[in-house]
Amino acid sequence: GGGGRRRGAGAHQPTTPRTAAKMDIDEFRELVTAMTANDNDARRQAEDMYNDMVANVCDTVCDYLIRMAADTDAGLMLRQFALVLLKNVARMQGEPLASPAMGDTVDNVKSGLVHLVRHEQEKLVRHRLIYCTAEVAAVLVKADRWPD
Repeated sequence: GGGGRRRGAGAHQPTTPRTAAKMDIDEFRELVTAMTANDNDARRQAEDMYNDMVANVCDTVCDYLIRMAADTDAGLMLRQFALVLLKNVARMQGEPLASPAMGDTVDNVKSGLVHLVRHEQEKLVRHRLIYCTAEVAAVLVKADRWPD
């Protein structure tokens, strides 16, 4: 029979903030999806972990968000949410996206946004994309990180 208890099988073990920095793109996608959960506790836990990641590994967060936005297999809602989150990172106090510590991440975000603007076909994603691109560009132009 298969009726016995299976410890851990199928149970989602939440990632602790200590391991959030080691999260891969698939785990990050699960985290962002959890941020849209109807369950308040699950959503709050996911939001806390996400905020911890933004504070500690902002470059990884931005890289993952632009990759999610471009991933046509991710679904419209998740792609739009990734763009909203990226826009929010750009608008954060201290403008971490403009920080020299972001290095190549800034170039990846810029090229990813430009590519999406040129090629995105989904109207709903394009709408979020335009707002996100405007916010990111405003921050980076002011910091002289988007001279082109």
